[in-house]
Amino acid sequence: FKQIFGHSIRFNASSNRISIKAQALELPIVSSNSLVKGIIQSKASELLSDIQGTSSTQEKVKKRIEERIKSSEPVSTELISASLGMSRQTLYRKLKEESSDFKTLFDQIRKEEAAKQLDRGVSLSSLSLHLGFKETSGFYKAYKRWFGHSPKAVSRDQTKN
Repeated sequence: FKQIFGHSIRFNASSNRISIKAQALELPIVSSNSLVKGIIQSKASELLSDIQGTSSTQEKVKKRIEERIKSSEPVSTELISASLGMSRQTLYRKLKEESSDFKTLFDQIRKEEAAKQLDRGVSLSSLSLHLGFKETSGFYKAYKRWFGHSPKAVSRDQTKN
C-alpha cells in the first residue's frame, strides 16, 4: 500500500480519510473507468452532503438505521451517533431540535421494513431477528401496536392468495 499511496495504511481505524494534494487534482487523467467513476462520484456526493449538512439529522439517522438493518447489523444510539461523528447526547439534542427522537425513528423504520418483508413472504421468526428483536414475541407485540392486528393474519392472507 505504501508504494501505491505513498503512505502507510491503517486498518481498523475509527474513521476513513484520503488526503490528496491540490496539485494532484489538476493533473490530466490518462485513462478512466466509467464504472469506477460512477461509484466514486456517488460516494463523494453522499459524503459531501453529509459534510455540508444538506440533509437533516433526522434524515441522516434514518439512513444509517436503514443501512444497518439491511446489512443485519445491530442498531443502537451509540452506534448511530458514532457513525455520524457525534456523541449520543449531541444526537439526542439535534433530534430534539427537529422535534424527533431516536426511538420513534427506529420504530418507524422497523414498521416500514416489517410491512415490506411480510409482503415478500419472509418468515416471522427470521423477520423478527432481522429487525433486531431479541424475542419473536417482542416483534408480535410491536407489529400489533403498529398495524392493529397480528402478523400471522398477514401470513394467512398471503397463503390464501
